Amino acid sequence: MMKKKIFGWMLAAVLSAGLLGNALCIQAEELPEEKVETEDIVDVEEEAEELEDWIGDIPIGEFVIEEDISAGDMEINFSENKDLAIVENIPDGAFDVSLTGDEISLYDEEGIETVAAEDNAGRESIQHYGTVSDYLSETGDYKLYSLELPAGDYLQARLAVPNNTSINYALVLYDSELNVIKMSHYIPYLNGGKTLEESIGYLPASDELVYIGIFSLVGGSATEAYTLDFSITTNYAELSDPGEPDENAQEAVALNLGSTGAKVSGIINSAIDNDWYSFTVLDSPKYDKVRLNLASSASTNGCEFEIYRNVTQDYFAMEFGGGGKGEGEVDLPAGTYYIRVVSTNTFNDFNIGEMPVYNLSVVPVSRVDGIMITKYTGLSGSEGGKGYQLYDADDNWINIVGLVYYTDSVGNKTGSANVKLKITVINTTWELHDRPDIARTYGIPITRENGFFYSTINVNRGIGLYNYERELFDVMDVEICPLYNPEKKINSGFSLLIKDI
Repeated sequence: MMKKKIFGWMLAAVLSAGLLGNALCIQAEELPEEKVETEDIVDVEEEAEELEDWIGDIPIGEFVIEEDISAGDMEINFSENKDLAIVENIPDGAFDVSLTGDEISLYDEEGIETVAAEDNAGRESIQHYGTVSDYLSETGDYKLYSLELPAGDYLQARLAVPNNTSINYALVLYDSELNVIKMSHYIPYLNGGKTLEESIGYLPASDELVYIGIFSLVGGSATEAYTLDFSITTNYAELSDPGEPDENAQEAVALNLGSTGAKVSGIINSAIDNDWYSFTVLDSPKYDKVRLNLASSASTNGCEFEIYRNVTQDYFAMEFGGGGKGEGEVDLPAGTYYIRVVSTNTFNDFNIGEMPVYNLSVVPVSRVDGIMITKYTGLSGSEGGKGYQLYDADDNWINIVGLVYYTDSVGNKTGSANVKLKITVINTTWELHDRPDIARTYGIPITRENGFFYSTINVNRGIGLYNYERELFDVMDVEICPLYNPEKKINSGFSLLIKDI
């Protein structure tokens, strides 16, 4: 049996900038003299001068989204005789079995609920939703659920199959003539103890009678039920996500990560909505890790994402599950992966009046073999000895310019792109005085495509613990590491000059 590998996830900590209105001065250790030998890296001093006016967040760049949508393998058709009473078999010889199911109208079932909402323009929308559970006893059994679906109403259906790898069901949407409109089928695989739900979405251009079919390709059970959840949202085009339907992996929107990553926005339309995206990890040091960030505007409705790997055509194994709002990095071997964004709500607590708009970003992160500081600048600062002196002031800051790189097999260094760093500036005097709250200030820069970074960090007023040649100063430590890889750390420093004696 193939083993599933789930990679850990770490949400980004919210770091305080420590803005207390004062400043510190930093003494730098001697910088490395090794030369960066690659066409991707320019001269350090020249680049540092160019970057002096570049302050603030590192731009992530333009994002490209390429749609790659296919209907999937729709081989589950009834025979040409479309009379439901005498439907006999599936044409594919591999599934040449008798059909023993029946037809049910969803609107005739008990438990159908309706909620109403309005969009920003005051247009009314109604969402019908409900749940039915039943059993398929053997291979070839099916259930059909009929729906009168008006034009412009969006149907979403999600099938939770038994958590049993010997049972293989498919979710199929048929038209009134029992032709397949679309289907969802995954080979059953236990991801965290449960199988991946089948999901479909459909937005008709005209009024239609449709059938939702639950079909047993392999096996059945009289004790393990399937559960079909469905929702129908009226006035869908006025209220919701124009990217639908993207309810299953076969309809995933392909993201072109390129060198700077990709981002996409979407809407969770209902408690059973799925939005699928795919991306490819290359076999390259530039794809050492992948950083993902999911942010949502909703306060009452939650969303999260899962990552799947396509093992075979219909076989999807979960690589990571349950990533809520926030940011983290994951280590993924080369290959194609699929992201599923889903709601964390149920029908009972989903607020249709606040459909969550989310933003998802996927960024390749280069390998980090080394970090160096190339330059300090600051308010009324100057080079001094082996390092830098920053003169004490009410409002003060230090600019730190540096380079992150990886080394190839022959020793050439290449700039590491898209690496999010954590820079900590520490006044050792305040730490000695047991004031860590004002001893540390932070910066969170991101490296550019050539590996350089630039960060402006506020520093607080000093004490003047040390005395050298009639000048009082504090010693400042600088620690820099990748935010999600803290063992790759460098230490440097500078001095904060307080006053002459």
